[in-house]
Amino acid sequence: MSDIISAPEAARLIGVSLPTLHNWRKNPDRFPDTPQPVSHHGNHQKYSRRQVEAWLRKHNGED
Repeated sequence: MSDIISAPEAARLIGVSLPTLHNWRKNPDRFPDTPQPVSHHGNHQKYSRRQVEAWLRKHNGED
């Protein structure tokens, strides 16, 4: 399993729609700890699975 995942995969892991993930990313004042892309390939953002999973643990009270 690769640590680098697509934006749709990151949104699915978090449990939100892709537009919601993009909205969170573009509004850091409202959503300061949203996982950020680790790279871009054209218009496609790539995320770190580890960062997304760490964010989920934090927001699910597991950390």
